[in-house]
Amino acid sequence: APPVRAPRGTGLLQLCLLCVLVSANQVDTADRMAGYVLRTSYYVAAFVVWLYLANNEDRLPGRRVMGALLVLWGSAIVGGWLGLAFAGVSWSGPAAALIPEGLRENALINDLVTPGFAEVTDVVGVTITRPKAPFTYTNGWGSTMALLTPVALAALSQPWLTPRSRRLVRVGLVASAVPIIASLNRGLWALLLLGGLYVVLRRSPGGRSRAAAMVFLALLAVTTAVVATPLGDPVREALDTRTGDSNTRRELLYEETLERTLDSPVLGYGAPRPAQRTNQSLGTHGQIWTVMFSHGLFAAALFAAFVASLAWRSRNPTTMAGTWLHVALLVGLAEMLFYGQLPQQLFIIVSVGALILRESAPGPDAPPPR
Repeated sequence: APPVRAPRGTGLLQLCLLCVLVSANQVDTADRMAGYVLRTSYYVAAFVVWLYLANNEDRLPGRRVMGALLVLWGSAIVGGWLGLAFAGVSWSGPAAALIPEGLRENALINDLVTPGFAEVTDVVGVTITRPKAPFTYTNGWGSTMALLTPVALAALSQPWLTPRSRRLVRVGLVASAVPIIASLNRGLWALLLLGGLYVVLRRSPGGRSRAAAMVFLALLAVTTAVVATPLGDPVREALDTRTGDSNTRRELLYEETLERTLDSPVLGYGAPRPAQRTNQSLGTHGQIWTVMFSHGLFAAALFAAFVASLAWRSRNPTTMAGTWLHVALLVGLAEMLFYGQLPQQLFIIVSVGALILRESAPGPDAPPPR
């Protein structure tokens, strides 16, 4: 068998995975063990995908990898519209009839086997509908859209994209605006706006900023419509209602998560635990908080360093596609502060990282196969 090539940064991911495995002895109930096993399987699978993509460019060329990401992006746009049209629709999936009743009591597993098109919540008497399909939570929808929209923009500059596919991507970019606004995902809005601004600033000196400027101006126009015109009245009303409640809950959650982590800084707790100051669980609402609380401070530093190393290696792109893929990695690094990244976001990050590595010609100091 040919030797397996481990790109730079793989050691960071390996050590993080080791911390995840060691922290299993901190799990104190069968219910939490079920969630721990599920999350650990995601980390292991992402590690396998990372190595597979790094070593099988011939079997799985970059256009197929990017094509798969575009399919996921398109399904998220369709799911966003379904969430707006059929907000109250949910159902029990086939897996719900197969798993034991005890596992159904686990909140995470129950959410996984009872999918729906949207999250409908009542905040201070105001009903808020936020799309989530085809993912489990609306924040998962928002974080995935933040990662994949730059990938879609990267695909537009690829020569292998057919004219029909190119038109579909452009239609998708326009169609995604409505569910993105309706999702009330402030993090998604900020990430897309800052990503567009970053590309404009990076590409302007080279004279190739027209497409990037158009994207940024489109995002700016939508933002202005929401903030400063009567068209945005319903969105602003719902956002004002949600913002105060969300900010308060997150602040309490993050404070308690940090305090409890310092009581077990090395191994963490293996899995999220109930909070005392809010009705959410400690170690949620942000991937870095999940890793830190569940597996310790060292694991969190390793995880962040792995994603940061990918973003750093892609800091000097030579093509427009490389610029947008670099933005996707920057988005992955930023959103871990307030979005979870399991499972699909983690797979997107390692896939984009592998695409970046394939575009980079190996230098004389490239690591030898091992």
